[in-house]
Amino acid sequence: MSTAIAGPGFQVPDDPSLDHVSWRRLPAFRSWMIEQAQAHRRADEFVQGAYDLPPGTVPEWNHDEPPADHWRHCSVGCCIKSLRRLGNDFSELAFDDIDGMAQILGVPLWVVSLQERIFERLAKPEAMGWTESFFCALPVDLTEQDLERFWWKFVAHTLLDLAELASVPHPEWLEELAQQLQTGLTRPQVSALLDKFQTRTWPGSGGRQIRSLLSTLGGTRPNYPIDLATARAYIIAPDPDARFTEELSAISRLLLRDLAMTHSSLWPEPPPYMKLAEQLRFRIRAVKAGRPDGYGDLHSLRNLVRMAERSIQEMEPCAKEYRAYTRREPDALIESTLAEHDDLCRAVEAAKKVPHL
Repeated sequence: MSTAIAGPGFQVPDDPSLDHVSWRRLPAFRSWMIEQAQAHRRADEFVQGAYDLPPGTVPEWNHDEPPADHWRHCSVGCCIKSLRRLGNDFSELAFDDIDGMAQILGVPLWVVSLQERIFERLAKPEAMGWTESFFCALPVDLTEQDLERFWWKFVAHTLLDLAELASVPHPEWLEELAQQLQTGLTRPQVSALLDKFQTRTWPGSGGRQIRSLLSTLGGTRPNYPIDLATARAYIIAPDPDARFTEELSAISRLLLRDLAMTHSSLWPEPPPYMKLAEQLRFRIRAVKAGRPDGYGDLHSLRNLVRMAERSIQEMEPCAKEYRAYTRREPDALIESTLAEHDDLCRAVEAAKKVPHL
């Protein structure tokens, strides 16, 4: 397939060397795809459960979706519909041609699969805006090596966070694993590393969730956010199914933030803690209620407060730059990070008011 691109305000020849560079080094191409995703959303053309859905029908795997009087597509399907408008060989793309779309965007197949998998499992209102958010977060001119580094940093951060949430004692081995995952290992090296850590033991149901999650890391990457959301929901809530979409929403926001920061020298490494303010409030309630299952342990709450204070200390020097930047150029992802930082400060103050802390 020829990958020569010509669209409004951008043009690039068929160059195989750009098959592995995000957006084929074309900021205008990225901007056009974002505009296309926004247009699909406004026209109610996104649908979960089908790559290509004719008018008047419902998806085979999503019978709760009412029929519409126009064609609708999933995240990848709508993107391919836009790419078809550029002509050339693109007009022959099938709506489920994830490989072809990845080649045109200049990213590995797993990146497009990740985009689609999260779209399918998000709650509908958030899923409708997911594609444009994903494209906004994906920088121009990322290589496969850049994306590898992003992925394993994201995995390392979320694994450490899950261990804290699960109150896994002595997670030094997990910190060691997280550090090694960020060193740019090859896929066989990652598999060998995970096999090594599979021999470790973890107490309780939280430990079982970590073991299960580690077993998926050497496989299909797009499954990881889904499995992570499932593990977090199982640990936090008595009804994991009801909690799943909320956890996946938080994970997807963290993934977008990490991805957006991949090519930026302005922002520091994001802290390896997700939804820490919510965890603090959960532990405060557990301590006050005297829960006997470990969540109500005062010592664990103290450790979590120390972790939160380190996170605040790491982010505080850049808060001024964040706010100055968003005044010049509004950015929803950066503003969300600032809101999380401020919320964490409030949660720490509330924790310090717990008696005997």
